[in-house]
Amino acid sequence: MAYNDTYMRYDYDAHRYVLTTEYVAQKLNIDLVARINPTGSIDRAQAAVLLLERASQNVYSYIYETGGDNDVQEWILGTDPQARALIRDAMGEQVMYLLANGDLGLVAGVDGATMSGAGQSAFAEARVAPNAKAILQRNLSGYRCPIVFFGRFPIPHGDRVRLPAYAEDNY
Repeated sequence: MAYNDTYMRYDYDAHRYVLTTEYVAQKLNIDLVARINPTGSIDRAQAAVLLLERASQNVYSYIYETGGDNDVQEWILGTDPQARALIRDAMGEQVMYLLANGDLGLVAGVDGATMSGAGQSAFAEARVAPNAKAILQRNLSGYRCPIVFFGRFPIPHGDRVRLPAYAEDNY
C-alpha cells in the first residue's frame, strides 16, 4: 500500500510518489526553498513543491515510456518497499539534475511531450538524469528485473496475479 512519510508523499490523483522538501534538505543537503528564485513566482515554497512535482513527473514518465507493462509498474511502485526506495533515490538524482541543468523538456523548439523538433534525440536522452536512469536499471530482487523492464513482468508466486483495483489497494 502506498503511504506518506517524512521523505515522500503519494499523490493519489497522479498515482506517483513525490519527494518532500525535508528529503532534499536532509539527504541532498539542499535548502530548496532558499535556492529557488523563480522568475515571477511570488511563493518560493510553492515553487519548490512544483519542482519536486516536475522531478517526479520526469522520472515516472521515463519509467512508463521505457517499460511496457505500465499497470504492473504502477502497482509495484506503489506497493513494493524496494521499488519505493529506488524511486525515491531516482527522484533525488532528478532534483539535483533539474537544479543544475534546468528542465530540458521545456527547451524552446522542442515539444516536451513528443520530443520533436531540433535536437530531438539529444533532448529525449537528456531529459532524465543519467544517475536516475542507472538507479532505475537495478534489478528488483522480487521480480528479477528492473522497473524499466520492457515486457510482461515476471510476477513472483506463480502465474500472473489479478492486480487489485486502485480503490482496493490505494497504490
